[in-house]
Amino acid sequence: MVVYGTGLIKPPLLDRFSGRMINMHLGLSPYYRGTATNFYPLLNNEPEFVGATIHMISAGIDSGDIVHHSRPEIVADDMPHTVGCKAILAGIDKMIQTLTELEAGAMVATPQWPVAGAKLYLRADYHPGQVRKLYELIAEGLFPNYVSRKHHVENTFRLLP
Repeated sequence: MVVYGTGLIKPPLLDRFSGRMINMHLGLSPYYRGTATNFYPLLNNEPEFVGATIHMISAGIDSGDIVHHSRPEIVADDMPHTVGCKAILAGIDKMIQTLTELEAGAMVATPQWPVAGAKLYLRADYHPGQVRKLYELIAEGLFPNYVSRKHHVENTFRLLP
């Protein structure tokens, strides 16, 4: 079962398909889990954590074993919507790769690792003032600033290819 864009899957469905559900999570788990996990990295001035995670579904929130990560190529004139669309496209490419590997019997899933400062966002964490704050950061150069420093931060944390 392939899943994208759903809430938590709970028993009995989770039990019925245990170990056989693959999710495309927008966000890089285990660093950002939950909801709006490509919004909050921007709000936190961490565009390097925008991306998608292909993982096995487990009972936790975006906590299943990871198959692949992907990140979009962010450029100086991007905006949240363009970055989000690029993240979706990059995730789709990795999901296709995952399903090809699964069919060939070559898919490998790695347990998530502990991360100091990992973030979990729920719907209740969102408030409209965060959008205003994000656009203030954009006006202050969020994307051009990231592009100028991305080679320093892109490889400072673990991702699966």
